[in-house]
Amino acid sequence: MGRKTGYRYRCSHGQCRGRVTLPRQLTEYVRPRHCHRCGRDQLKLDQYRHTVELSPRRVCACSGYPFPHRRGCQPWCVFSERLPTDDEQAARYGQPTDEA
Repeated sequence: MGRKTGYRYRCSHGQCRGRVTLPRQLTEYVRPRHCHRCGRDQLKLDQYRHTVELSPRRVCACSGYPFPHRRGCQPWCVFSERLPTDDEQAARYGQPTDEA
C-alpha cells in the first residue's frame, strides 16, 4: 500500500513564496494552476519538502497512529523512546474505573 501525499509546489514569485499542494503533477493539468496567495501561475516543485521533510526515513506508518507521522516523535509511536504519561493514557482511553 503506497503513500498518497500529493505534490508540493512553491510559488516562485519573490515576495509570495506560498505553498500549494496538488493531487497530481503540475504537467498533468490542462489549465495552469495558480498560487492561492498571489494568483500567479509561477509554481515550481518544492524540492525541500520532497527530499527532506517527506523522506521515507522520517515518515512512520506504525500501528500506534492511523495516519503517517514522524518516526519516534509521538508518545504512541512504536519507535518512540519515551512512554506515555498517565495523563496521556487517560486522554486517549478515558479515566480508569476502580472496581477493586
